[in-house]
Amino acid sequence: VLGTSGRQLQDSLVVDEDVQKLLAKNDLLRAKQLARMARFQGLFAYGTILQYLLERGQVNDAFEVFMDLKKRGYKTKGRFYNILISGYADSTSKFNGKADISQQKVEQLYRAFQKDHAENNPEISIIHVNSLLKVLRKAKRVDLALHLYDSLKSVRTGKLKLKPDVRTYTEMLRILSGANPEENGVDFTDIVNRAETIFYNAQNNLHIKIDSFLVRAYVSLYAYCDDLKLRGRAITILREWFRICSLEDIQKEVNIKNYSEKIWGQVLAKKGKKVLDANRSPRMLSSEDINSQKKKRFEPDEAVLRMNRELSELFNMPVTYKGNRVH
Repeated sequence: VLGTSGRQLQDSLVVDEDVQKLLAKNDLLRAKQLARMARFQGLFAYGTILQYLLERGQVNDAFEVFMDLKKRGYKTKGRFYNILISGYADSTSKFNGKADISQQKVEQLYRAFQKDHAENNPEISIIHVNSLLKVLRKAKRVDLALHLYDSLKSVRTGKLKLKPDVRTYTEMLRILSGANPEENGVDFTDIVNRAETIFYNAQNNLHIKIDSFLVRAYVSLYAYCDDLKLRGRAITILREWFRICSLEDIQKEVNIKNYSEKIWGQVLAKKGKKVLDANRSPRMLSSEDINSQKKKRFEPDEAVLRMNRELSELFNMPVTYKGNRVH
């Protein structure tokens, strides 16, 4: 009925090829039946089915296939996580956030991943963690992202079970930068403390090579918040890490009192809640430790130049970067 003999069902490559032929005809039902009949030899084909669903934005259907395999006791392979987790984020981008995504499925995926992580599944790597962090960022699940990041370190030994790389730190800073204290139930002062700790750890991790994406994720938290003092700090961070001013001007004081009432009024009109708790002082890196090594500054890209221009206008400061020259 499915066009594959019993002997062929014992060959995972043949099963996958036949599944691909069925999917080319959009015959999803028979493709799933064939993969199921092949049992363990159909696992690779199931990955192909996941790709098929995710390419069409059918994220929840892909999750159902994944969870069905988990319930049937199949050991999750790294390829499955690669396809499902990265496919989730790609689907949300490809379909402009209109892919059929549910919070319930996100939580199921998170729990399934954490179960494998806790059991030290050798198929799990930091690459999967990074992809899952991107999923949680898209789903606006700051709470789960923080738990996932914290779970990298063993509670019993205090040692890292999976070592963060530069993308791990970048994703975490992007998550914190995009967090809405009102919606996510996270105090903004705690968000700032987290961001400062993460950036400190990134700079002091000998295996990490700081790049412009990481720094941009860090400075975005301050550049787009609703606190004047922190917006002024964003300028210092930009100067420390990007060639937007001369070396002599890096530590030049930013007078936050000299702000544009018109621009700041427009910011406050948005009723933002990204402000520090008046009764608590955040633990922020000193200006000397923002770029502790002092070895490298990056050429600014359009996003950095836009931030610098907007912040300069806010504080009535001249824009010093002109093309490839600093004036």
